[in-house]
Amino acid sequence: METLSLLWRIFPLFILLISVLIFYANTNTSKPSRGDCSLFPHDNFWVASKRIVTPRGIISGAVEVKGENIISKITGGNWRQKINSAQIVDYGEAVVMPGLIDVHAHLDDPGRTEWEGFPSGTKAAAAGGITTLIDMPLNSFPSTVSEETLQLKLKAAKENLHVDVGFWGGLVPENAFNASALDGLLRAGVLGLKSFMCPSGINDFPMTNVSHIKEGLAALAKYRRPLLVHAEIQPDSEIYLDPNDDPRSYLTYLKTRPPSMEQAAIRELLTVTQDTRTGGPADGAHLHIVHLSDATSSLDLIKEAKSRGDRISVETCPHYLAFSAEEISDGDTRFKCAPPIRDSANKEKLWKALLEGDIDMLSSDHSPSEPELKLLEEGNFLRAWGGISSLQFVLPVTWSHGRNYGATLEQLALWWSEKPAKLTGQSLHSVYFINLGAIAIGNHADIVVWEPELEFDLNGSHPIYHKHPCISAYMGKTLSGKVLASFVRGNLVYEDGKHASAACAQLRFQNSRHRRRYQQSFKTKPLKTLEWDSICRQPSSFAFTTMGFSAAKSAKIPIERKQTSAAKSLLPFKLDFSGIVDASEIVDSSLVSVRELCLVKRTLKSAIGLLEQLKEVVFFVGSITKLQFPFRIGAKD
Repeated sequence: METLSLLWRIFPLFILLISVLIFYANTNTSKPSRGDCSLFPHDNFWVASKRIVTPRGIISGAVEVKGENIISKITGGNWRQKINSAQIVDYGEAVVMPGLIDVHAHLDDPGRTEWEGFPSGTKAAAAGGITTLIDMPLNSFPSTVSEETLQLKLKAAKENLHVDVGFWGGLVPENAFNASALDGLLRAGVLGLKSFMCPSGINDFPMTNVSHIKEGLAALAKYRRPLLVHAEIQPDSEIYLDPNDDPRSYLTYLKTRPPSMEQAAIRELLTVTQDTRTGGPADGAHLHIVHLSDATSSLDLIKEAKSRGDRISVETCPHYLAFSAEEISDGDTRFKCAPPIRDSANKEKLWKALLEGDIDMLSSDHSPSEPELKLLEEGNFLRAWGGISSLQFVLPVTWSHGRNYGATLEQLALWWSEKPAKLTGQSLHSVYFINLGAIAIGNHADIVVWEPELEFDLNGSHPIYHKHPCISAYMGKTLSGKVLASFVRGNLVYEDGKHASAACAQLRFQNSRHRRRYQQSFKTKPLKTLEWDSICRQPSSFAFTTMGFSAAKSAKIPIERKQTSAAKSLLPFKLDFSGIVDASEIVDSSLVSVRELCLVKRTLKSAIGLLEQLKEVVFFVGSITKLQFPFRIGAKD
């Protein structure tokens, strides 16, 4: 009887113990381990190479990764002697470069996953060295034109991303004059808006005119985000085709989309981009022309607008740089896209503009579909679905053709990483707060490793992760520049034909509700008690405060002549001021660049003995108040 009584007393405790064990088992299995997310399951390691592409040039050495970020780097041939770690991934002569950022891709998810989808699309991206891509608002169903349709995207993306993904929202006639609808979409986290000036081919994504675009720019100005535009306008009179024109001939299709369509659209756009100038009604907005094909008058118009101070940028795509109209065979509808691939003379001009900086960046415009829609057997260019399937191949394609024009590894990083990072960071003032696009201390460890000299054939034996490889115009080509590995936020997500077992990449978006919470916390604290830890945890939120906006005006920190020799020795590197524990010496509403103060977390820790000398360093922001602010420097460790 006593035994039975004892059992009854301990039974509830037994049940409680079982419940706790089940809870922790579920908790531990609900989130993939680092071993599932990465093929190299270490939280702290070094990536080494004799060719590391950094903002200061190509170096030989190693970069240290801890968690999601790059935290230090060592240069020189004797780097191994300076590292006390067994966790080193040495890639030898292979190039280590910032991961590519593709600002223009159609993954067609949700609603048209038979075309592509997040799982296959992001696997292809990882295998191609793309570590972040921004998904377009159309070709999925429904199109992303409201906060509600964005939520469908977010739900579809959950646990299906092998690389980081952000989203553009759609600007359409339905929401263009509805300020609250656009505000809702932008507050929900899209990185900017996209519109078409010609029919998109998607029923729920109608084209816009310049009045819609003007409204879109006005809405974007306060968020300091870009408007991306497909710049083609159909002529008032229908383009005449001769009855004898063969629809299987690529030249027949080329007649239907002449350069004048791009030129007319850009002329109209320039009537509203003047609003984006400093002090204009859309100051803060930024217009970005996608997939430029015409390298004649269209490019001249863009250059003139830039010279006048309009906030405008432009991209082109590898297929315009790799192919020319003369080489496209009759019936090969894999090459159909809009605007179209033009002649070889135009291609040469595009390369010249890219190399000289008149074209700002590159994107894939990955636009797949079901093979049936390409009409590969019929070969009718006028009826086939347009779009080039290319996501996995853009790095080797750019390099294979670019090296013939003298393109450098640093230029590839500029076109595919640095400039796209600025665009997706809402451009202009907030570019100083982004944490991707370069191999630099404090940035996310988004890295591609590849061998520029290694050739490979794109055929059936090459592992391709697009859902429908057969529709790609690059199939059958020989390319140089094989991707060996891709790291996303420190996770090795792809290496030598293998992906990490779990899709652990994250969403990249700006959530204004989240940002406003931090803004309010900054506003409620007296300026003198602001802690740097708080600012540095949320620099992009801080950027949207009055003080933070002023801070963003300074891309670099000038140092007064009274600087010590110790400070001078550190000047070539990014300075780390995480040791500053308070902002008591900051006055008024001015501050030097927060990004510079926050990013380089390791420098002072490795130079702790110089702290007393560094106290003599004086920083100032001459362009804002012409006052000088001595910074109090202290160390927590």
